[in-house]
Amino acid sequence: MLRALDQRGLRADTDIIVVSDHGFSTIGDLHNTCVAGGPDFRAGVVVSLPSGNLDIAPTLLWLMNVSSPAPLDGRVLLEALRGETASVGPVELGRREAEVNLSSGTWQQYLLFTELNGERYLEEGDGRWEASAPVTKRQ
Repeated sequence: MLRALDQRGLRADTDIIVVSDHGFSTIGDLHNTCVAGGPDFRAGVVVSLPSGNLDIAPTLLWLMNVSSPAPLDGRVLLEALRGETASVGPVELGRREAEVNLSSGTWQQYLLFTELNGERYLEEGDGRWEASAPVTKRQ
């Protein structure tokens, strides 16, 4: 991709964002990498604020000066952009738990998340099944 941009003389005017997502809810899968470069991005910066794939579309639309016809999830990653100052509220940590009791056992689930400027970023999640009695087959 970079070679093609270089051959066409477009690289200096092109912003590039590369993200990864494994699609699971373990901590190793949720904390992925987002690398961005180009004329609109600050160079050599590592941002520790919560962010996620849901922030890519609002950021790209903002860079192209395009308004979304409907509200979007996510936020513009202003802290990564040149000449911009992010208005960042407090980073709040949260936890949600759920439990379902059934005749054969109990399912327990938890989610850890970070909230920033009204957006929630999933940090970790897991669940477990606890059988209340051995399951027997009907004859």
